[in-house]
This record gives sequence, C-alpha cells and structure tokens, in this order.
Amino acid sequence: MAFSHLRSASPTITARAEGIGWRLSGSQPWCTGWGLIDLLLVGAVTEDDQVMLALVPATAGGGLKPTAELSLSAMNGTHTVALELDGVAVGPADVVAMAPRPAWAAGDAMRAANVQPSAVGIALAALDALRPRAPEQAEVLAAALADLRERAYELADQPPTAEDTDERLHLAARIHRLGVEITSTLVVSLGGSALSMSQPAQRWAREATFHLVFAQTAGLRAAALAASSASAGGTGLGR
Repeated sequence: MAFSHLRSASPTITARAEGIGWRLSGSQPWCTGWGLIDLLLVGAVTEDDQVMLALVPATAGGGLKPTAELSLSAMNGTHTVALELDGVAVGPADVVAMAPRPAWAAGDAMRAANVQPSAVGIALAALDALRPRAPEQAEVLAAALADLRERAYELADQPPTAEDTDERLHLAARIHRLGVEITSTLVVSLGGSALSMSQPAQRWAREATFHLVFAQTAGLRAAALAASSASAGGTGLGR
C-alpha cells in the first residue's frame, strides 16, 4: 500500500484525468515490501478533491521509481522504500475506489484508531523476559496492559463509529506508551547486556518505539501527545 501521504494536510500524489484513465504524479515516502510484492494500492487526490485508490504494478518503470531501501531503526527487514511517480498510467479497471476526500479521511481515521495487535505482542514478549528479573514491576505492568488490552480488543471486534473513535485512540496511545515503558524496564533490568545486538530486549525497545508512529493519523498523534502529558503530570500510563 502507498497511501499514508493522504493522512497529511497536503497529500503528495495527484491524479490527473487523461482520456478514460488517469496519470499519477508525486511522491510517497513509505512503501513496504518492495521487491516482494506484485501490486501497489496507490492513493492519490484528483483535481476535484476526490481520493482515488488504484492498483499499479510494483515494478520500476513506466514513471514509477523506487529509492534504495530505507535504513530504519526498527522493521529494517521490511523492504521499505520511498516512491517517485511521474505520470504513471492507470486504466479505469485498475481504480479500486473513489470517494470525496473528507469522507475518506473520516473513514480512515475510524479504521486506524484501533491499537495494533503487534504492539501488544511485543509488550507481552518483553513481560515474559522481565518476570524472572523484576517480578514486582512485571506484575504491575502486566496488570495495566491486561486492563487496556481487554477494552481495546473489545472495541476492535466491533465496527468503528465516530462516537467511539476517541476511546479507541486513547487506548491505542496508552498501550503504545505502555509498551515503551515495559521494554525500557526490561532494558534497565538487564543492564549493559541489553544493548547487545544479539539481545532481543534492544530490538523490542526499538519496535515498541516504532509503534508510536506506525499508521499514525492526526488523531493518534494528538492522543499520543496527550498521553505523554498525562504521564508527565503523574497520572500514570496504566489505569
């Protein structure tokens, strides 16, 4: 998929009508799986402010140019590149969806509000490693995670609505920050050995940090910043 730019105030790929098809031009800063995937789902904005999602072959050429793989602090094995598009042709049969941009943005914000299950998995793995080393801290952190996870997964099993989006965002932000706290606590308990590249603790810490920005919308960013302020104010991450 290559449509994260649509979440910004100024989307960077435009779609220009040409005959019965379209031409896509612009840049996409984040595309995962390059070299492993066959098709891209590209998002673009038309001249009349419609969001268009279209399928494009995931091969260089025809106006599509990938960068070298990005060097990332986490998820470095995901074959992530940036893309430049210069008049990439899209036929009518390759257009998957078309919607007014405000409506698409509202739906995307609701869909993206749920916590990423992988963030919970990383936290649980770190807790398993923490328990033998710092059982009291692990117990407190595990209880906090369990409370948040139960409610977050309860909501995730239901269709998203505008009414519960704020709660979903709040839970996701708190779980993401709690994951950083759990993995950081594990690093502290291990001492200097945690920084060895052969030690999973340092990888979990980097991956927990990655989830602070993964699939980030404006709403999730605001919720994460609010959770940071609340933590600094002494209200705590967990409950």
